[in-house]
Amino acid sequence: MVVEGSVSRDPKSLKVRFDVNDIGPSITVEYEGILPDLFREGQGIVAQGVLKEPTLLEATEVLAKHDENYVPPELGEKMQKMHKPMGAELKGESEADRRYKRNPAKIARRSLMIAELGNYALALSLAVSFFLAIFPLWGAEKDHPQLMSLARPMTYGLFFSLTIAFAALFYLFAVNDFSVQYVVNNSNSSLPIYYRLSAGLGSHEAHYYFGFGY
Repeated sequence: MVVEGSVSRDPKSLKVRFDVNDIGPSITVEYEGILPDLFREGQGIVAQGVLKEPTLLEATEVLAKHDENYVPPELGEKMQKMHKPMGAELKGESEADRRYKRNPAKIARRSLMIAELGNYALALSLAVSFFLAIFPLWGAEKDHPQLMSLARPMTYGLFFSLTIAFAALFYLFAVNDFSVQYVVNNSNSSLPIYYRLSAGLGSHEAHYYFGFGY
């Protein structure tokens, strides 16, 4: 949804800048080109591009949605229940927006820190699993008790690092951190929280791996 009053155009070029908002913090979209005829402030749009910063999208394509007046009754009831408690008026600011504007740097750093922590924990899990597959078996082959005894602590370490990585991923889904590519691909802000958390394992890739991309 394009935030009203946020559209600014460069008079010397086709560059345009505007904010979009759903439930979480607003995201600023920069686009150079001709906007669709249906593009309006307060209307829904679809923007595709590259996320340069947690709240800045450099769009390569902007599409305007068609008539949004019709909403199935059951979906409309769910949307009312989800949006009203958070104060997310379609033409205004949510409480999350106001918190973000008061201290944007702190919130962005915290989100980035959680994502990086999960990424490092996942890399550590890969390294531990590699050594776990080699040293105990090597110790069994050479009849080396010290190498074989490494199996138990490395298994505990693997479990601990994977737990941290999954906890970080679930947190990013819970707070709708769309600066993470995996969250963008497998979740959206309209889903209830239990659906967002299950999305951490919902895509077929997650049965084998999961990663944090920007």
